[in-house]
Amino acid sequence: MNKKYILYSIPVIIAAIVAGYFIFGRSNDAYVSMLPKNATALAHFDVKDLVDDADLTATELYQLVTNTNDNPQTAPLGIDFQRPIYGFVSETGNLGLAAAVSDIDDLQDRLDEMHARGKASERTVQRGYEWVILDGQWLMAFNNQKALAMGPAVGAAQDALRTEMATLLEQHRSESAAETPLFKMLQECDDPLAAIVAPEVLPSQGRKLLYQLGVRSQKDALLKLTLGSDDNELELNAHVVALTTEVKEHLKKLDNAMRPLKGTNLDLTHADNTALLAVNINGNSLLELLRSHTSTRTALVALNMILDLDQMLKAIDGDVALELLSPASILSGFKLSDISDFCLTAELSNTDFMERASTWGNDFIQVNALTDNEYSLQLGREQLFFGTSGKCLYFSSSQGLTGEGNEYIHSKRDALTECRFYATFFAPALFSALLSQAAENGIAIPLPPVLQQFQRFNITMEDAGDIKFSLIAPEGVNIAKELVKRN
Repeated sequence: MNKKYILYSIPVIIAAIVAGYFIFGRSNDAYVSMLPKNATALAHFDVKDLVDDADLTATELYQLVTNTNDNPQTAPLGIDFQRPIYGFVSETGNLGLAAAVSDIDDLQDRLDEMHARGKASERTVQRGYEWVILDGQWLMAFNNQKALAMGPAVGAAQDALRTEMATLLEQHRSESAAETPLFKMLQECDDPLAAIVAPEVLPSQGRKLLYQLGVRSQKDALLKLTLGSDDNELELNAHVVALTTEVKEHLKKLDNAMRPLKGTNLDLTHADNTALLAVNINGNSLLELLRSHTSTRTALVALNMILDLDQMLKAIDGDVALELLSPASILSGFKLSDISDFCLTAELSNTDFMERASTWGNDFIQVNALTDNEYSLQLGREQLFFGTSGKCLYFSSSQGLTGEGNEYIHSKRDALTECRFYATFFAPALFSALLSQAAENGIAIPLPPVLQQFQRFNITMEDAGDIKFSLIAPEGVNIAKELVKRN
């Protein structure tokens, strides 16, 4: 199975786990023994914890997933939701769900009802288990203790999947994932929804990023993902769990190069910006890190033929902030040659590198002096401006520093100074830009009502390899409650 498809299928696993709560209604932990020992990803979903943490009733959660006003109490499901439901990606690339059965009669009734509506095949019995095909491509087997569902597969692939499932159904706990690092790490997660992912599951770009940290397989590091809500915030946490000395050393170097922010550039931000990205950099450490990789070392050599980039980087000692002032800039991939309406500022230890600025440039990239401390840089059709103001270096799409301060960013000063990386996006502008780009590609995507609730999308990193993604609604809004609203 395509690895990119597997990663993008993780949300499907999550949705399927939630849906399982309502498709199906107390047992021991026999169902854990079905988890494949060589799984490349494991996830758990604790329905009970989610209901408790989000202050949701079972009816509200049921209505959210089924998109109906039905009451789940009238349709027992047969699955034990006092225990976590597990999701996984098998070594063969198949997705799976494992759950405990609380009442086999209720489960059978639910599946018969689905069969009557054309959503499931007729139940059959094989090797002591009942089998059914859901939506034509998901194979499910169960008895009075446990239930296993895997897919998607059709035709011959479904026959092979049946054989794989038969093995998982009968294996002993010692043959399962129960004693693996992935499962043990998953058990330590307190969030209602959590996943432990091996690097092999990630698409090529994700693997390349981890490769820079010395991560080549799950023997080197694992990725821990947790999802939860906290009042008006929906939070996804991603943490690289280093398992070797090499990976730990790479993360340590990143921590040294990216120190906690000081917030010194806040007064230079624009009131109406659509995005801000900020880090605190020790230029010497950053330069050493860049030179340690062949591709970036080659790029540095080329850039130093145009301007004294090495000396400029060495002079940076403090906060570096990139502001994007229009939605279009968000989608540029942060390539300076493509960005319009931006401002980059960097705190300096000295400005000695500017003494030779008048000699910078070549036949293709021209550098022209505007004042003693400001220059223009002609990059193709784009004209950029750079210079120094006191101990601050800036690159901008407009001349001079014109920031008057952003109210939201100022209000987050304390939180910002705990981070090694901080990014905030004005959510309406971000979603508008994404939808506009989709429309240009002939794809019409309506903005879901729940996304209209959010004002900010933040990305923060307090330590290297530990990143938090947050969608933030106005104060007083209960995100979980908003998710169950019908429109």
